[in-house]
Amino acid sequence: MLLSVPVEMPHPELTALDTHPDRPNHGSLIQLHKEIDANASSIHSPGGDGLHGHPHLTISPAAYLLLTGVAHPVPQYPGAHPQHALGATAAVITENNRIHAANTLIFQTNNKTDNKLKQLILQVVQPMYFGPHDDPTHGFSNCTTLQLLDHLDTNYGTKSPDDLQRNDERMANPWDFSQPIETLWRRQELCMQYDRSIPANKAVRTTSQVLEQTELFQEDMKAWKRRPIAEQTMANLQSDFNLANTERLRLTTTANAGYHAANRAATEQAPNPPAHPPRGGRAPADVARALEQGELTYCWTHGASRGHNHTSATCTRPADNHNRAADLFNIMGGNPNIQSPVPRIHVPIQRNQGQRRRNHGGAANG
Repeated sequence: MLLSVPVEMPHPELTALDTHPDRPNHGSLIQLHKEIDANASSIHSPGGDGLHGHPHLTISPAAYLLLTGVAHPVPQYPGAHPQHALGATAAVITENNRIHAANTLIFQTNNKTDNKLKQLILQVVQPMYFGPHDDPTHGFSNCTTLQLLDHLDTNYGTKSPDDLQRNDERMANPWDFSQPIETLWRRQELCMQYDRSIPANKAVRTTSQVLEQTELFQEDMKAWKRRPIAEQTMANLQSDFNLANTERLRLTTTANAGYHAANRAATEQAPNPPAHPPRGGRAPADVARALEQGELTYCWTHGASRGHNHTSATCTRPADNHNRAADLFNIMGGNPNIQSPVPRIHVPIQRNQGQRRRNHGGAANG
């Protein structure tokens, strides 16, 4: 039997606490527990059910029993040498030696794992937050990982009203739709894990509002709101809008391909386009150069322009049904024109041709 602490645990470095100065709170302890439990479980132990590794070092005996259905005995030191009964046969002595070696390895692996887990915790939580467990002489050598975790949970794991408010605000934050929609689902899941008192219908309502605010799924949102209340669950919301987002990405990809194909064709046909296209006109080659130089932006209401601060998202004079998600690669039915300023050129005022002819004829007859 060979047992050892692996060189690499799933989390060789724990995530730094997102508080300052590294003061633990309920939210940061959730992540710490998750990572430290994964590390403990990654190291095999023949104790307990033999399947879950060493989580008995990071969770209570009651929690381990609930997890596995059996208790995990605490490995005991088997002594420096095996004990043999007087007159034991060679076969008995051999078996005793084998058992002693196995128990020694189990004990050593348990201790090494516990010490490694403590080391990882102390890298992200300052010693001052462990109070009496930091012995002035022996440091943390006489306490266990579970004792450190219990101390953190008892003293810093309580959620305050401010914590709950911040969690609600995080859940309602806009979704960055340049990222996969799975980032939204994961964020909402973590918020619900943080505060398990959040009603399911509130979580669904908040998430649907986040999606609606993107203005990307207007028709899909109408269909969602027509669903019976009993069907408006988080599972159905994710299923419906995973499909809607897949279609959105497909249309965006198709639009991009068409745009670039048209742009290449226009560039080949007009290698030397005018430097200043007419106001409101289309100039694909000029658009290509402006895009390469980062000069063009796009507004659903007003079209493309060189106004770096004027986009669909920032427009201050939007038309009805203005789509703030539209951009140059997917105008989403918006204004296709290029608002390109015309240079000021002085042109002398001339009389019209008929007046000139009349004047010319009068001079000849005179």
